[in-house]
Amino acid sequence: MIRLLGVLLLALVGCQPATAAPTLAPSGERSAAAQVAERAAWAPGELEAHYRKHPEGYTSVSDYDRGARETIRVGRRFTYRDTQTGAPRVGYYDPATNRFTGLTGDERRITTHFRPDRGEAYVRGLPGSTYQ
Repeated sequence: MIRLLGVLLLALVGCQPATAAPTLAPSGERSAAAQVAERAAWAPGELEAHYRKHPEGYTSVSDYDRGARETIRVGRRFTYRDTQTGAPRVGYYDPATNRFTGLTGDERRITTHFRPDRGEAYVRGLPGSTYQ
């Protein structure tokens, strides 16, 4: 009876009981990452080109694209500079799957996605990397 009253009180003030699945991570970062994953685009022709270059473990171009977007959603966000141009970049690295996705500094364009040979050592070694 007391539990039911507590749930009703929570509902009245706009809260959900603790058993409800959370929609956001406490930091809100997952929500921001999910938005980036949804709206980021590949440059024309780049998705197919990168899939041909890094097909490891993927069965199709769309599977590769899903992998890049999943890495953005679950990976650790960090910044670095492009190794060739020095342009600011944002990276997402998922140590559990050893997947790395790179984006432009404004996070609107996906620039690459692959499994680095040296894992975390690779993303830490990128110029100006803030990966920890």
